[in-house]
Amino acid sequence: MKIKIEQLSSKEQKIAKNNNPYMVCGIKAGGKWYNGMMWKDDIEKFNQLNEGMEIHGVHFTEDYQGKTYDKFRFPKPLDLLEERVTALENAVMGNAKKEEKPAETAATEQPSPSVNSTEEVPPETIENKDNEPSDLPF
Repeated sequence: MKIKIEQLSSKEQKIAKNNNPYMVCGIKAGGKWYNGMMWKDDIEKFNQLNEGMEIHGVHFTEDYQGKTYDKFRFPKPLDLLEERVTALENAVMGNAKKEEKPAETAATEQPSPSVNSTEEVPPETIENKDNEPSDLPF
């Protein structure tokens, strides 16, 4: 999902018990604040953001102690892949719906038999009556 940043907010970077750096931050987009917790490499990405930039992000909601919070995080490679697959599925399914024929005509239509076929028969389908190896180069 593309997000246009209106405002940024971040707190001081801290170190977790497992010695990994983290930072609590917020992004305002579409008049709404989305909070997130950034770890390691995401901290560097967040620090490079500026107001007015348009970025890829993942928006989700999280329930905590009876309240629902809007959250944000940077997309993982799997998120980007899911987005691409969904777009591809929509494109294919959209085209398939246009090409579908009504059920009654599709069921009655049959391919017309070819009278003079010019197609070559692959050598694998020709039976060797003598059971001898073929002299063909393949």
